[in-house]
Amino acid sequence: MQSPIERNFRNSWESLLNFALRRGVPYQDAEDLVSATLHIALDQFAEERGKFLPFCTTVLSNKIKNYWRDRKPNDPIDELNLPDPGLTGDFEKEEERTRMKEMIDRIREHLTHDETEFMNALGAAFENLESRAVSEAARSLGLEPAKGWDVFRRIQRKAKSLFPVLETKEMPAAEAPPAPVAEPVLACVEAVFFKKAPRLLRDAPAPLRWPPSLPHLARFARREESYWRAMDAFTAEQKSRLRTIFS
Repeated sequence: MQSPIERNFRNSWESLLNFALRRGVPYQDAEDLVSATLHIALDQFAEERGKFLPFCTTVLSNKIKNYWRDRKPNDPIDELNLPDPGLTGDFEKEEERTRMKEMIDRIREHLTHDETEFMNALGAAFENLESRAVSEAARSLGLEPAKGWDVFRRIQRKAKSLFPVLETKEMPAAEAPPAPVAEPVLACVEAVFFKKAPRLLRDAPAPLRWPPSLPHLARFARREESYWRAMDAFTAEQKSRLRTIFS
């Protein structure tokens, strides 16, 4: 169980990450921008200047504007209204995070090396591509999409055997190659869970439904890894500063 200080900081980290993702920043770059933002904020934030999360949001907004200005110099990014992220991320509730961590840890105990690699790739692809995550995860590992679906189905069967309550449904034929035996695929893979919008101002992911899908579990695992990597990068002085800010 996380302490209130750890929980509040995790919620802030999730909010900032979602803030960057909603503005079309690819996951790896969003992770780097949030990490850089937090390092700056921990060095420069003063309590008399307001609250920590809005301060971080201002820093992150500027970094995102610079990010897109460097890549799309003709985009009117300065005219965009970038609101505070708030605490509305889909992994912010400690109970949900605890349950999902238990699930992903148990599933990983039963995966082969290839399946573990695919789960990691699936989490990264799902952040950016949603409905095409399985095929894109396969391509990122040098596999054909059909082979990726074979691996996905193996992981799916293992996850379902461990957690029978997981909701399942058939994958659309246009997205999945035909399988020898028709098998249901865990929910939340289709784009129906995401509004179609321009990449730069894409809506945040839909709220997490319980039980989660396999792609949602993979995305959670990716975020867990990212969060703890960010924590490990803080100096002892910065960690002490965090405790002071969130106490």
